[in-house]
Amino acid sequence: MSIRGYGTALAFAALLLTAACSAGSSSAPAAAPPPSPSPSAPAPVVPQVGQSYDRPFGGEIMTPEAVDCAKDHQVEIAHVGQLTGGRPLGPGSADLAPADAECRAKTAAYLGTPLGRRGLTYELAQPAAADWDRGPHWFACEVVAVDFTPGDPKLATVQTAFAAGRGTPAPRCFTLSAAHDLNPADCAQPHSAEYVGAPSAAYNSPMPKNGDDPAMTPFQVACRDEIAAEMGVTAKKLDDTWGYNFWVAKNLAPAGASVAQCYFVLWSGKTITGSIFATKGKNIPKG
Repeated sequence: MSIRGYGTALAFAALLLTAACSAGSSSAPAAAPPPSPSPSAPAPVVPQVGQSYDRPFGGEIMTPEAVDCAKDHQVEIAHVGQLTGGRPLGPGSADLAPADAECRAKTAAYLGTPLGRRGLTYELAQPAAADWDRGPHWFACEVVAVDFTPGDPKLATVQTAFAAGRGTPAPRCFTLSAAHDLNPADCAQPHSAEYVGAPSAAYNSPMPKNGDDPAMTPFQVACRDEIAAEMGVTAKKLDDTWGYNFWVAKNLAPAGASVAQCYFVLWSGKTITGSIFATKGKNIPKG
C-alpha cells in the first residue's frame, strides 16, 4: 500500500438569496395614490427530498437552482432534518455531530447501497447565515458524487437520480504506468487498478498536512476497509495480498465531508479484467 498525495482545492458555489427591488411612479393629476407595500425579499429556499440542484447549498455566492435529475446537477437531496439553536453551525461543530450521523444513515438508506460506493457520498448543508432568521432551521443531506479522476477529488456533475440504486455510477478502471500513475482504461480490458469509492473517516477528522501526518491514518483505514468490504475479503487479506491508494479530499472538508478517493491497485503491474467487486479475491493475482 502506498500513500500518495491528496486533492487540489475546489471552491463550491452555494446559497445566498438577494432581494429584488423595484420602484415605480406615475403622475397624479389630483390626489396621490396610496403608497404601495414595500417589496419583500423572496422566501428562503428550503430543499425537499428527491430534488436535484445544480450546486450544493451552504456557500455565500449563488442560490442553488432545482433542476430535472436527468439534467446536469451536483446535488440530490436524500433527507431534510431540523436544527435547534440560534445560529448556523460550522463544519466540525460538536453540536452538528448528531445531524452528521443522521445524514450518514439516511443517505445510505436513500441510495440503497453502502455509503461511498463508486464515489457516492454525502455533504451536510444548512441555510446561509443571511437566511437563518428568515426561514426554517433545516439541515439537508446532499447526495454528491466524488469524481473518479485520481488525485482530483472534486464533485462530479451527473445526469441521473440516485435514489434506491437507480443511478449507481459505472465501474472506473485504470492501467498502471512505470511511474505508478493511474491512466483511465476500459474495465473489460486488462487493467491494474479500480476506483472503489469515497469512504468517510470519522466525523470531524482533521485534515492531514502531508503524507507523513498521522491524520492520514483514519482515511487509510477507511479506504482499506471499504475495498475489503466491496471485494468480500478481510482487511488483513487485502493488506497481505493486494494494494491500494487514496487521496484525501481536503477541498471538500469545508462542506463537512471527511472523505478520500480510494483505489484498488496491483502495484506489481499484473492485470485483471472486470471489476473486483464481490469477487472474494477469486482470480485476482497477488500484487
